[in-house]
Amino acid sequence: MKKLRSRDYKAMARKRLIGRYGTVIGASFLTALIVMIPAMAAYMMFLMSVIGIRTGVYSPDALTGAGGAAVAVAVAFLAIVAVISLLIFVMGEYRIGLNIAREKPCSIKDLFFGFKRGSRPGRFVVSYIFLTVIGLAVTELINFASDRAYYAGISLLFIIAGIVLAYFIYYYVMFGFAFVCYIRIEEPETGIISAFKESLKLMKKRRLRFLLISLSFIPWVIPIYMSLGIAVFWIAPYMMLTSILFYIDARGELIKEDKEEEVITDEMSVL
Repeated sequence: MKKLRSRDYKAMARKRLIGRYGTVIGASFLTALIVMIPAMAAYMMFLMSVIGIRTGVYSPDALTGAGGAAVAVAVAFLAIVAVISLLIFVMGEYRIGLNIAREKPCSIKDLFFGFKRGSRPGRFVVSYIFLTVIGLAVTELINFASDRAYYAGISLLFIIAGIVLAYFIYYYVMFGFAFVCYIRIEEPETGIISAFKESLKLMKKRRLRFLLISLSFIPWVIPIYMSLGIAVFWIAPYMMLTSILFYIDARGELIKEDKEEEVITDEMSVL
């Protein structure tokens, strides 16, 4: 079976994004704008409480009473709304990416895919948070272990080698779940555990290739920093679509598409 290389996925991603960058960037801006409302409300409420205590408007014990509890609950609620809203809109951005990868029609309306009946956004949110929590927990464990090793007097060279090995193993394992979010969107009725199992199945013998593709985007960090983060609106869709094309290829769709294009080209040449 033909194996596509990193540059093949990237070339296809660039080609399929032509004329569609406006939709992708517009969706990102709209997501940021909508999510910013509850996030800013939570931040301002918390900030005003802190300022009120420091300026003497509230007593130091004000936040320990019923009013303080109400403020804490309101801030937590708005923060949760912001996070959940963000993840639901992320569903929409992935939906747009999947449509672009398959060269299907897409629009800003797809950003609201997570709000459609049958999309099961709850399962997507749970899966995304689960993956994030695992990632944070393992990262903190590695950092804790490295700190303990440093204070125990272990050689810095061994500590660095251990950290590199630990992160390699971590990413190798986590890459097995790289397709969970895409599967959640395309197969909303599938159970959460089933989605994780299917991702592992699709990533079998593909993890190293995916790792190399991910590493190939490291140089793109430079223009992001040089542009003060503005370039991320162009680079992030490029990276996401490359990942989605890898997912579609794992499902056996890309090679099929390439063969169909070759057949059409051959027929045209005959005519």
